Amino acid sequence: MTSRKLRIGIGLSVLLFSALLVFMLSLFFLPRTRVKSRICAMPFRNAILSNVCSSSVAHRVASNSIIDGSHNSNARTLGIATSIFVISLARRTDRRQVMDMLLGDALGLNWSYFDALDKNDPLVNRILFEVSRLRVDASNSSFKWPDTLEEARKESFGLEKIAYDDTGDRNVTTEPLLCATGDNNIPSYTNSSSAPFHKKLSKGMIACWYSHIQLLENIVKHTRHVRNDSWDGREGVTVIFEDDVDVEWDMRERLEKMWVDLPQEWDIVVLGHCWSNELFHPSITPTSPLHPSHRPKCTHGYVVSPFGARRLLSHLSYAPFAFSRALDQAIAHLISTRRIRSFSVVPSIVVQRRCPPGNSTSLECAYGSADNGDSDIWVNGGKKGSKWRDSLEDSALERIHKGQTHTVLTDGPGIEGPEEHAPDRTVTADS
Repeated sequence: MTSRKLRIGIGLSVLLFSALLVFMLSLFFLPRTRVKSRICAMPFRNAILSNVCSSSVAHRVASNSIIDGSHNSNARTLGIATSIFVISLARRTDRRQVMDMLLGDALGLNWSYFDALDKNDPLVNRILFEVSRLRVDASNSSFKWPDTLEEARKESFGLEKIAYDDTGDRNVTTEPLLCATGDNNIPSYTNSSSAPFHKKLSKGMIACWYSHIQLLENIVKHTRHVRNDSWDGREGVTVIFEDDVDVEWDMRERLEKMWVDLPQEWDIVVLGHCWSNELFHPSITPTSPLHPSHRPKCTHGYVVSPFGARRLLSHLSYAPFAFSRALDQAIAHLISTRRIRSFSVVPSIVVQRRCPPGNSTSLECAYGSADNGDSDIWVNGGKKGSKWRDSLEDSALERIHKGQTHTVLTDGPGIEGPEEHAPDRTVTADS
């Protein structure tokens, strides 16, 4: 009997060993995507493989890039952040194709698209109506910033209520509203229709403002746990791009190098700016490209700390100030009055692409539709976009154009290989 039990035990052991061997060999020959799915389906994965299996990837992952194994696990988010977002209209698939190529194929980054509000959305009219109503109510009172961010949040614009307003297009103002200056100074015109174009509060300005603060709200919601007294300088840091940019080819290396000089307390780092002399203040060190911001315009590329996202959202949502002008003008005012702690990279390492309508020969127009670089916000008499032009030392799009980006990704710590693709998903305000 003992001999028989021994034979049965040996047989079971051999069977279990053979099954384990077959399983391990199957993992070896399977693509990594299937390996991961099989491992994460195992009953013990919650206990010992949480780092591998717990993340729900909600962004795009590049499959063919210049990143190699010598770089750290932060390389996919430019080495200085935990997330990257691209604000983009869902209908602008042409721009998204270029961003896929730029951020993914060329730079090997992980990022999420954040759907922008279309200027033709009925919500824009409702916001304009509310701005008009608030201005009438505030006409006999003086503007005052709250003493704390908490007080500012209590006096927010109330977008939740407006978003569910069912009065629709009845909330439309017939007289153009004018852009405020300073904290809340409204220019005086006998007929606001005769005011210069850039002084009129347009639907594009409203949609842009709304899109950025909705993303900021999303960031704040997901970084509430980050505390200033234990912050490591990277957790909760977010890079924000608009969908019409070109960047320096070595942007990640530049950011990692300059980040060493960045003070502990900061709200925004402006990666690309326009219509301002950002050399106005001396650089923070003799060799650093970082300067205390002067009055940077444009919002096509910037970085926010988790605390900066909170401060910026509180100010931009404060009812007497919200939607009062173009978003970049508002942020420039907050910076110049020292309500926001900001630094600008000089020269810019992120610039806006420019593509005149009907031009399909220039580099900026080489990808996507012919009007790929046109502004969806700044439209004046059929002319799109401002006259500001900027350039890069080593354009990533130029490299793509010349075919200099076809290098194979080598796996490194925390970096997924070419067969590992995250599901494409766009982050929304409710995510």
